[in-house]
Amino acid sequence: YRRQRQMCIRDRYKDNLKGKRVSNRELNELVDIDATFRSSDAFKNASADQQTKYKLAVDQAKDALRKFDEVPEVEYEKALKDLKAARESIQKTEEESKVKDELVKEIKAANEVEKDLYTEKSYQAFRKALVAAQTTANTSNSTVEQYQASLEALKAAKDSLVEVDSEEDKAFQELIACLLYTSDAADD
Repeated sequence: YRRQRQMCIRDRYKDNLKGKRVSNRELNELVDIDATFRSSDAFKNASADQQTKYKLAVDQAKDALRKFDEVPEVEYEKALKDLKAARESIQKTEEESKVKDELVKEIKAANEVEKDLYTEKSYQAFRKALVAAQTTANTSNSTVEQYQASLEALKAAKDSLVEVDSEEDKAFQELIACLLYTSDAADD
């Protein structure tokens, strides 16, 4: 009876394989680099929930790999999908964190910009970009794309600020114009 049951289980696994052997190369590679990934900043900075999901996915992947020839394709695909999803979740969070940190740093620098040094029109455009960037940075469900777009808009607005001519600059420009006029009049 026992032998018959084992044969039945083996036949069920073969049926799940649909007559072909599952290539476990990709799953093997992900499991092989597990220690490296766990020592990365991305993993260390991930939430406890993300770390737990990743560890569980690695354990399921190892279980699937232990079965080798008898792993059903469905089980292999699920293990691979879950492990990839867990890694991608951690990596995406790390990327979001980096872009958000860069945005916050740019906002801090933008808050130091002195209004009086720039034309009203250019400063107002800059100020709108700054407020939009602050809103994005302070919204908990902002995406990495939104962080990046706000960062780029804020940098562009900052680069577009037009300096106001100081009284000394205006006087100097008037002097140059006067000298050019005098020089042109003398040539005539």
